[in-house]
Amino acid sequence: MAVLIIDSHGSPGAPHATREECFEIIDGMVRDGIAQPGDFWVVEHDAHGRVVGEPFPAPSGLEYAKTTAT
Repeated sequence: MAVLIIDSHGSPGAPHATREECFEIIDGMVRDGIAQPGDFWVVEHDAHGRVVGEPFPAPSGLEYAKTTAT
């Protein structure tokens, strides 16, 4: 399964192994000031390139902290 970051224009980036990896990349871009929260969506694809489930917005800030808290 591949996980893709989709920008606001619908353009996919390189595939990543996990949603968490995508979240970390997006979080870094927001922290660096090169992206705004809500600029990206994360989409999971199966081995045949089909979308699995629904695209979802990447969490940011407090939302991301809640998803990664142990």
